[in-house]
Amino acid sequence: MILLRRHKTLCCSIGVLMFWFHLAGGESLQTRSHLENGYRLIQTEQYQQAVEAFRLALEISPQNASAYYGLGETYRYQQQLPLAVKTYRQAIAQEITSDLRGQTYLRLSQIYQQQGRLIEATHAVQLAIADLPASATAQVTLGEIYTRSREFSAAIRAYQRAARLTPEVAVAQAGLGKIYLLQNRLTKAVDCLQEAIRSDPFTASHYYNLSRAYRLSGQLELAQSQMKRFAEIKAYQDRVYDYRESLQLAPNNPYIYVKLAEVHQQVGNLEATADAYQMAITVEPQFVDGYCRLSQVRIEQNLYDRAISHLQTGLQKNPNQEKLLKVLGDVTISIQDFSTAIQAYQKLVATSPKQWQYWRTLGLLYVNTRQFDLAVEAFQQAVRVGVDSAQAHNDLARLYAGLNQSLDLAVELANKAVSLSREAQYLDTLAYIYYRCGDYSKAIQAAQAAIQLAPDNLRYQEQQQQIQAAITDAK
Repeated sequence: MILLRRHKTLCCSIGVLMFWFHLAGGESLQTRSHLENGYRLIQTEQYQQAVEAFRLALEISPQNASAYYGLGETYRYQQQLPLAVKTYRQAIAQEITSDLRGQTYLRLSQIYQQQGRLIEATHAVQLAIADLPASATAQVTLGEIYTRSREFSAAIRAYQRAARLTPEVAVAQAGLGKIYLLQNRLTKAVDCLQEAIRSDPFTASHYYNLSRAYRLSGQLELAQSQMKRFAEIKAYQDRVYDYRESLQLAPNNPYIYVKLAEVHQQVGNLEATADAYQMAITVEPQFVDGYCRLSQVRIEQNLYDRAISHLQTGLQKNPNQEKLLKVLGDVTISIQDFSTAIQAYQKLVATSPKQWQYWRTLGLLYVNTRQFDLAVEAFQQAVRVGVDSAQAHNDLARLYAGLNQSLDLAVELANKAVSLSREAQYLDTLAYIYYRCGDYSKAIQAAQAAIQLAPDNLRYQEQQQQIQAAITDAK
C-alpha cells in the first residue's frame, strides 16, 4: 500500500475530523456508533476497517454526509484518489453543514492539485474559502495552486492572508519563501524561510530552500550549514515514515508508537512525541508506561495540567496502579498541588503499605499542609515498615522535636537513626533534639560530629553556635 505522506500529524487531522463529525448531528445512536468507530480506526491508521465502519453507517443512514466524508478520508489516506473524489462529491450532494462542506471542498482541491487538475483545484478551494473564511489551510492551498500555475502575485496574496489568519502557520511562510526564491528576491526568501523554520523546525524542505537562498546570495558557509541540517531532518522524516509503514502491518501494537515517539523526541519534536504516545494509549488503554511517558512529555512542555489529566485518565483505565499513582503524586508535588498529591499517596500507601518511602512522602505532605497529627501517624508507619531505615527514624524524631512532643522517644529514634547510618544529617537531628531537651553537652558533641562529616555545611555550624550560646548562658 502506498501511504500518503502528511505534513501534519495524524492526530491533529483527526481532531479536525471529529470536529466536523460532531457538527453533523441528528444521527441514530447506531449510526453515530459506526461513525465514531470509523474515525477512531482512521486515527489508528486501520483504513480498511474504517471503510467497513463507514459503509455500515451508510447502510443505516444512506444520506449521511459525515459518513461519506469519513469514507473519502480513508480513500485519500490510502491514495485511492478517484474513489476519494467520488465519495467527497457524494458528501457534498447530501444535506451538509457549511463547515463540513467547506472541509470537503478543501480536500477535493488538494486532490485535484495532486493530480495536476489546477483549474478544478482553484474552483474547489474558492468554494472552500467561501464556507471557511477563517481557514488558513484553505488560503495556503490556494497559494500552492497559484504557485504551481506560476501566478506568483496571486499566490503571495493567498499566503499573506494565511499568515494573517494564523501567524504561526509555517507552511504559509515557506510558500512565500519559495516564491521569492523563484523570483530571485533572496533577502525576502531568507526572511520567510527563517520564519517558517522558527514555526516548524521539523520539515526538511524549509532547510533545503533556505540553503538554496543562501547559496544564490553567495553566503556559502550558511548554505552548507543549512544543507547539513536538511540532511538531518530528512533522515528524521524518513525514519518517521518507516515506522508509519510498520503500523500498517501492526496498527494495534503500542510499542511501534513508542518507537515512533522516541524518534520524534530525539529531535525535540515534543508535540509529535505526545501525539505518538497518545496513539499508544489509544490502541492499548491499559498501557501504563504510555501514560507515564506522555505525562513526562507534557511536563517538558510545561503543560502540567495536561500531564496530570493524562495520569488521571490512566488511573481511570487502570485503578490504583502503583506507577501511575507515584508519577501523579510526584508531578503534583512539583507544582505544589499538595491536595492532589496527598490523595495519590494515600492510595499508594493503601495499595503498597510496605513501602516505607510512600509513608514518608505522605508524612512530608502532611507537614507541608500543617496536618501534624496525620504527619506523626504517617512517619510512625514509615518506622514500623522501614525498621532498618535511618531516614524514617530521623524524620519522626525531628518531627517530635519540632512539635515539642515525646522528646524521650525522639532521642531514642534519633540515636537509632545514627546507629543505622552515621551521617551528618542524622547527627544534626540528634544535636537538635538534645538541645530541645536541654542536654547541651550531648548536643554539642553531636553537632561537632556532624560538622566533622560535613565541614562546609553552614546550617550545622549555625546550630553549633546556637548550642554553644545556650551553654554560655547556662553558666
